[in-house]
Amino acid sequence: MSEKIKLSERKGEYEALKNMGTYNVGLKFTLDDSGYIVSLKFSHGWEQLEGMEKIYLGDPNSTEIEFKFVDPHNSVYIIHFYDRLGGLLHISSERKEEMELPFTKIS
Repeated sequence: MSEKIKLSERKGEYEALKNMGTYNVGLKFTLDDSGYIVSLKFSHGWEQLEGMEKIYLGDPNSTEIEFKFVDPHNSVYIIHFYDRLGGLLHISSERKEEMELPFTKIS
């Protein structure tokens, strides 16, 4: 049986990187221990939470491994944790662009 990890225990900064052929896509997100994403920033400097304080993912005691949310620009994010140190981030934009980025915990 796999280890049950609470959302609050996933606190930290994560980085998602992927080569998209002619360019690299990078994204960093930070989770707090209350179940919120407090920072979501693309490598080119675009802060997705500009004008917002944070995005609620779920109950800090939740042991779910997948969380879905919508950013202020109507892009849909699905965070799927594989373990304590990483997982896969799926992003679907309002323009029907989609990408999947593996992510790892960096702090």
